[in-house]
Amino acid sequence: MQSFLHGSGILRNAYGLTEVGTLISYNYDTQSKPASVGRLLANIRVKVVDSSGQLQGPKGLGEILCHNGQLWSGYVGNPQATAEMRDSAGWYHTGDVGYFDEDNYLHIVERKKDMLKYLGMMYYPHEVEEVIAQMPDVAEVCVFGIFREMEGDAAAASVVLRSGSKLEPRHVEQYVRKNISVQFKHLHGGVQFVPQLAKSANGKVNRQAVKAAYLKDATQSKVQFTITTNN
Repeated sequence: MQSFLHGSGILRNAYGLTEVGTLISYNYDTQSKPASVGRLLANIRVKVVDSSGQLQGPKGLGEILCHNGQLWSGYVGNPQATAEMRDSAGWYHTGDVGYFDEDNYLHIVERKKDMLKYLGMMYYPHEVEEVIAQMPDVAEVCVFGIFREMEGDAAAASVVLRSGSKLEPRHVEQYVRKNISVQFKHLHGGVQFVPQLAKSANGKVNRQAVKAAYLKDATQSKVQFTITTNN
């Protein structure tokens, strides 16, 4: 996007919530940290916690919680949703997953609802996507869970290859096994090569639409997914 502007403008990331009533963070450093949503604004507190509520340090992935010290009346006629959004201590549970880097810049990774669980272990699609994206032949990738009653959410990937690539699905699976030590994040749900990934109006990859297309193609081609429980 920045290259599209051809030096005629600057695109800056920011982060905020309607419930908070203002921005939470703003990125003034577009050169060294273009993907970050920046540092916190005045009078805003943010913490990143894991699924058990434990505070995460730099690069520690977890849900982003925000506190602005102001009153909020909640959602009209929906006390349950209000309680889920803001706890008794005044922290807003954003549902966004992210982390702070070593310079206290905030990074948004994905939504908490995208979290997957396989063989009793929780993981995020982004963790697998980051590894696959390092492959030179991969242009884009989207990882999602294929639910299996006994095992849970087996990771599967839809991959867009660069022009001229000779890569095969097994190469992606092997690369993940080699570069991710924990078995529950491996691609037990399979790999599919696609010409493009479905995206929403704002240009972001639509994970649910990509998954739906994957399952539809698998059904039509009668693909049998193999669930692997060891290396």
